[in-house]
Formats: sequence, structure tokens, C-alpha cells
Amino acid sequence: MTIIDPTVVYRGLDFRTVERLAEYLRENGVHALVSVPDPRCAQTIPMFETHHEILATNFDEENVRELIEKWQAGAKGESISPSCEADLFCYHCGESLASPTPTCPACNQTLD
Repeated sequence: MTIIDPTVVYRGLDFRTVERLAEYLRENGVHALVSVPDPRCAQTIPMFETHHEILATNFDEENVRELIEKWQAGAKGESISPSCEADLFCYHCGESLASPTPTCPACNQTLD
């Protein structure tokens, strides 16, 4: 059955993980977007308890379920897609880093 309305297909606490899964779904033909919580929620809900959601449209429910299971299996040690691997990045500006470094080459901020 093809679902055409925006539907939550995944919820998670870690934004980067949710973002990687959404990218994996898009790479496999699913129209998936990460729903970012309203910033006003930060005043009432602690950030670490915020659930990030992946919304999808025009997808086959069974296909998405299988893709999520494959991705989760890959996250447990099997390599599914290079995009699922942990990337190094500057948490100040978001610049990708080729290797661990004490300062970001893009914004010159100190990295811990």
C-alpha cells in the first residue's frame, strides 16, 4: 500500500542519527524529511528529551520498514552505506573534517 500523506516513519533522540537515516531512505527512493521541533519547545522540553521525527510521503510501508531494519542492522556493525558511517565535523560551523584536529580549519574554533 502506498502512503501519500506525510507520515512519521521513525522517531529518535539523536538528531545526527535521525538525519543519517533520512538520508539513507532518500538514497533508496523514499521522500523523507527530518521534522525539526519548534524552537519554542526548548523552553518547556529539555533538548536531550526531544524526539526528532522522519516524515515520509509517497512510499510503500513495507519497503520503508525493510529499509529501516537494514539500516539498523548496519548501525550494529554491518556496513550498508558510506553515509551511515560516523563523519567527523565541526560542531561550531558544521564543516566536515578529514581527520581529528584541535581546531576547525573553516571557523578556527577550538574542538574538544
